Order: sequence, then structure tokens, then C-alpha cells
Amino acid sequence: MMRKVFFITTLLAGLIFMSAFSTTYAQVGLQSSSIKAGGTNSTSSGFSLISSIGEIAGFIRSSSFQIIAGFLPLTQGGNTIPTGLFFGLAPTFGSDGSFIIPSGSPTGSMNFFSTYGPTITETTASITLDKDFSFTDAGTLGGSVLIPAGTQIIADTSGWSGTFDTPENKAVSTVTAPSGGSTTQVLNMGFAGIDFTLSQPVRFTFTGKAGQSAASTDKNGVTTEITTICNGVDFTTVNAQLGAGQACKINNNNDLLVWTRTLSDKFTFTAAAAAAGGGSSGIDGTAPSFTQAFRENEYPLVIGSTIYPKLGHYNEKTETARLQTQTQIPIKLLMYENIGTHNVQHVALYMNLHGTITEAHKSDTWLVYEKSRPLGINDPHGFIADVSTATSVKGDKFEVVFNIIFAKPMEKSNLVIITWDYTRNAGTTTVLDAFEVIESKKTTEVGKKMFEQPAQPQPEVEMVPEPGIDVMFEDQKETIQKWSGYHTESASDSELLDALHIKLDNKDAMKLPKWIKSNLGKWILNEKISFKEFREAIEYVSKTLTS
Repeated sequence: MMRKVFFITTLLAGLIFMSAFSTTYAQVGLQSSSIKAGGTNSTSSGFSLISSIGEIAGFIRSSSFQIIAGFLPLTQGGNTIPTGLFFGLAPTFGSDGSFIIPSGSPTGSMNFFSTYGPTITETTASITLDKDFSFTDAGTLGGSVLIPAGTQIIADTSGWSGTFDTPENKAVSTVTAPSGGSTTQVLNMGFAGIDFTLSQPVRFTFTGKAGQSAASTDKNGVTTEITTICNGVDFTTVNAQLGAGQACKINNNNDLLVWTRTLSDKFTFTAAAAAAGGGSSGIDGTAPSFTQAFRENEYPLVIGSTIYPKLGHYNEKTETARLQTQTQIPIKLLMYENIGTHNVQHVALYMNLHGTITEAHKSDTWLVYEKSRPLGINDPHGFIADVSTATSVKGDKFEVVFNIIFAKPMEKSNLVIITWDYTRNAGTTTVLDAFEVIESKKTTEVGKKMFEQPAQPQPEVEMVPEPGIDVMFEDQKETIQKWSGYHTESASDSELLDALHIKLDNKDAMKLPKWIKSNLGKWILNEKISFKEFREAIEYVSKTLTS
């Protein structure tokens, strides 16, 4: 009661204080379009007469009016929190610029229209977020919610004022579980009386609810059970799976994840037959584990020669492995699956994630082992020269080895490991500062040899063309074009060595790294380097790889 009196007193004082200033200052934080305040139409050109505490509360809820009225923008760590965006909560910034909003009491709200220009049609109103909005658990929410950057939030009415309530852990009595089930947790986010659809999925995490059922209730109280199993726990996989208005669920370690393209009440429940037991009996609800049933000298993760003897479900601060380019590095993952080693289906590595960034969907460099499918690779920056996988069964555990040759350095990176079995029980493990990649001595020597012309060729090298002449013949140029992908036909590494008259005993078994082909081929054809420099670099790398 004291808190409510203080809030009302502060609010009235703020309104009186604001009325003393010019309309210009009083308007800050109000939307420019027409809004409703306590049932009375109002615009940002002035205030309507508000005659009761109820109307004041309604005005604030419908217009997201800010007591401070946005006189000064808030800054944190060099980042600016938009004026008038948040009300009743204090966000922080992630290292990637995303908003991190702790859950807590009282529940806060946002006025999206104050920061994001709305698109309004006859039947809808929408905004598009430019940052991740991550709602974390401060002990009261029992979970978390993530709205990825680029998400368009579409209200089913053109009368939406832009107000958006942060997630709230509601009483289980507010919803009815399907088929007589027992509701265990309810999370709500959005605005009362409005259904929101989304251009891409958002993630609800229900802490400790793995193995339970999930459902959604719309603004009219219609409940729909979520029965679709997500194809993965990461944004990229789920975004490709879910169409408009769809949702899916998946176990992730001890938690239940719900990915959805609608916003309303989302809740978990146990089926009627399993309510007394508190879970879904008889169903495998356990993901491949990096902790269960491990014995001495069994290690869940080995990167090169660096051993990680223990991995938890969540962030682990451990030793950083120092890796070199142009050297094959094995990343070994050993896991236990309760149904049997044959039940492991998917193992993915997400990297190029720095600082506190640990969301898999923020990774742009990843490798995916999927049983009975080709290796999945995403490498837009060219970090990886070559990679292969090998699997084996070691006692009661399944091992996947990613053999990676890095083409260029990578700053100290977190490693996110996502696994799941054939029944889509998934696990996410994050290793902070797992590794960094530095330039190897080999690469440095190759670069030096490429751009520093030697006084004379090595005695055993047969120069083509004649010594002292730096000319590329047409047949050699055509072979280089075929080899580097600038021709309708292709040429192998062995054919390139023949065209350059480079003698190598086991040339058919030699494989040049991809970065050599993509860089040197382009440079020689664009005349960025000479033919002699190109030939010497190819010779040096090929002999180094076979020595």
C-alpha cells in the first residue's frame, strides 16, 4: 500500500511539474499520432483533462507516458538508451549492443512507438526491432525471453498505442491446461486484449520444465497445445522451420524451450495421467550429456592438446586453447546418451563469438554434424580452410571429432555446443573463451616468400618459363582459371602442379587448402602478384604439406 501511495504521489507531482513547462518539453515521450487517455482522445499537442486516479493509470498504460518525460537520455558504457522507450525497469547493454532487461517486480513496460516508427494500416500496427531484446531471470520470472533483432511485431489492431509489457510470471490459475492437465508455469508478454504475430520466432525458456507439455492462450482465451517438436534449439534452424503463427517446443538440458511466432500467454503443464508424478512418464527426456556417467580419464571436450575435464549445461570459464593456422586441429566431443550411442543425431559447434556473447544465433561461423547427412558449414569470413569429421563409439559414449584447418586468425572465441538425439532432446553447453587462432610460422613464411622475390630460384626447381623471364603462357593461365573457379571446367591440384612443372613425388595425395585457391588464384589472374611469385608460393605450400 505504501508503494502505491508513493507511486501515485510521485506521478501527480510529475504531472504538476510537467504542466509548468512549455508544450515542447511536455510532449517528449508521447507518440505523435492520436492516443486514448482514460477513454478520452488526446494528441501530443497537449493534455486532456484527467479527473481520476483510474484515468491517470489508464493514460499511462495506453500511452506509455514517462514520468521523467525524456528530458535526458540515459547512457551506459558509451551506449545510449533511447528516451521514453522503457518504463518501470532499468535495462543494461550486452557487449553486442542488445538490451538486457532483468525481470523483477513491478513488471515494466516499453513504448515502442517512442523509438521505432510504427507502420499503421486499417487493421494492424507494427514496429521492427533493431536490437535483441533479452529478458533475463532475476529470480521472479522462472525463465527468460529472447526477441531477436530484426523481428517485426504486428498487432492485430491499428489502435495499438505501442505499449508493450515485459514478461510476467502469472498465476497458474489464469489458464486452463488441455485435457485436464495440471498447469505448472505461465509466462505472459505483450499487451492485454491484443494478439501479436511476429516475422520471426521468439524464444521462451521455462526453467526446469524439460519433458513437460506446452500450450498457448490467445486474447479470447482459446487454448492451443504446442505439439510440434523444434528441429533444433538455435534460431537459424527454428526460423527455417516455423511458418506464420506457428510454434514448437524442445527440451534443452533441464529447460523447456518454446519458439513461437505469436505473443500471448505461453504456459507449461503436465498431462492428466502424469500430473501426480510431475512429469511425462515413460518418455525419454534427456539430452546427450557431457557430465553423466563420465569416468576417470574420460574428457567431454579436447581442443588440440587442451583438455576440458568438466563441462556444465551453462557457461564454463576454462583454459583458452591456443591454435595455429594451417595446422590440423582436432576438436573432440565425447558424450553419454541414456538410450544408447546410436541415439545421438546432431552435434553443432558455434564460434566467432566474443566477450559475453553466447547466443548461438549470433554466430556466423559454425559446423554441424548431422547423422547420415553431409557436414554443414557456414563460414562467410573464410576462417576455415578445411574440415572433416570422424565418429566412433568408446564404451558407452559417442565421440565426434571435427578436424579443422584454420585459414586465418580468430580472436579469442566462446564455443557454443548444441546436441540433440532422435527424440529431439537437446542440450546447449557454452565454453567461455574456449580458443583463439593465431598466425602460424608456416603462413608467415609463405607470405614472405610470395612478396619477396628471391635472388635466384632453388637449384632443384625447374623454372617455367626460362630463368629471368616472368611470363605466364596461355595454357598455364587456362589451367589456373580452371583450378581457381574462373572457368566453366575445373582442374585438380595435381593438374595445376603439372602445368607449373612442379615436381612432387606424392602430388596425387596432396590437397591444397581452400584459402590458397581462393586468394592466390584471384591475385594472379588480377595481376596483383607476378607469375613467378604465384609459382613459388604454390611450390612452397605443396612441398610443406607433403614434407
